[in-house]
Amino acid sequence: MNVAIYEYFQHFTPTGLGWATGFLELGHQIALIRKSEIAITNFPPDTHLIIYFDVPNEDNKITEIKEYKKRNPECIIIGIGTLPKSNYHKYLGTVDFWCGIAYQHLYAESEFAKIGFRYYNIPMGSDKSRFFPLNLQKPFDISFVGTFGQHGHGDRDEKYYLYPALEDKTLVSYYSGFSWNGSPVMNIRAEHLNEVYNSTKVNLNFHYPFEKEESPDNPMSRIDLNGRIFDIALSGNFQLCDHPLVKDLFGGSIAIGTKENWMDLIYYYKDREDERNKLAQISRDIALKYHTWGKRMQLVLDAMKENKK
Repeated sequence: MNVAIYEYFQHFTPTGLGWATGFLELGHQIALIRKSEIAITNFPPDTHLIIYFDVPNEDNKITEIKEYKKRNPECIIIGIGTLPKSNYHKYLGTVDFWCGIAYQHLYAESEFAKIGFRYYNIPMGSDKSRFFPLNLQKPFDISFVGTFGQHGHGDRDEKYYLYPALEDKTLVSYYSGFSWNGSPVMNIRAEHLNEVYNSTKVNLNFHYPFEKEESPDNPMSRIDLNGRIFDIALSGNFQLCDHPLVKDLFGGSIAIGTKENWMDLIYYYKDREDERNKLAQISRDIALKYHTWGKRMQLVLDAMKENKK
């Protein structure tokens, strides 16, 4: 199957690139990837599946995509979106169904259903060709690469899960992607993440509150895990996380902390290499079996089959 992936927004770790990796892992061909300057009218005629991240909401773009669908009715078009935008109802008969990036987002599912679409949640995954164990020394006690505050989706509870660790000068830390003590930090390139994870004793991984519990007062709230969970696991290294869902997915192989015991767990695990290594190996085995991008794209293929019924 020939797959075209359209991704306008160039995130630090673009999800569209992960999806492309997954389809390649399953033996499919990627016709286009992250080519927002190429109009859909120029897509190869033998394209079987088009996946739109950041689906356009302009009437001229909607018309363009509808015309393409009329000429190529057998081509499946999937839209990726958190919530419907004002004109998305005009895609009925053009976009076959929609997907979100989460484990559960009931509000989004109901909102897309109101305008006549099925909606499927496809969680984050990871790329086993980019994240794997390296035989490195671990000079860093802790590390965190990510954003929050004005650069992200708001408060990530960093005052509980990050700042106390950075303030402890006995801990050797590596961090990137945010400002600390008023100074910007040099951003690491995405291709060096695996090296950082492999150089760290306790990789810190904490989530936005809206990713841990759905709330009727916040339509954006959902049950979601960041891709860092799976990247660190595939890298074969230990991580300390705050999300209760990892217990269901990884058993006890990923340590779960709270605001109250976070620092205690950092101190505990940084000095217990054998315990860290044992847990990290288990989490890697689980990630390889269940959480690669290939596994995630199989969910997309399953959704395609179900949508035909």
